[in-house]
Amino acid sequence: MLWVEENFWNWGNKKAHNITFYYIVSLVDSDALPDNFAEASNDNSSVSLQWVAARDMQNITVYPDFAKDKIGNLSPHVEHFVRDSWK
Repeated sequence: MLWVEENFWNWGNKKAHNITFYYIVSLVDSDALPDNFAEASNDNSSVSLQWVAARDMQNITVYPDFAKDKIGNLSPHVEHFVRDSWK
């Protein structure tokens, strides 16, 4: 496990909370990576999902946005990030 991210936000008139776990994985067969990307849509927004080399992350919009800063300097310990927009 690499990172734990907690988000607190307002979703309409409700308070929402999620926890996301990020792991370091190793690719066994690079030929198994799809060449295309997928699009996910929810709540009037869409996100493109695709494999990107870590060195190319600085040139694109990445979620979570802290990954751009952290990917080049990984901690030996699990890091916990909290984003709280309830305040």
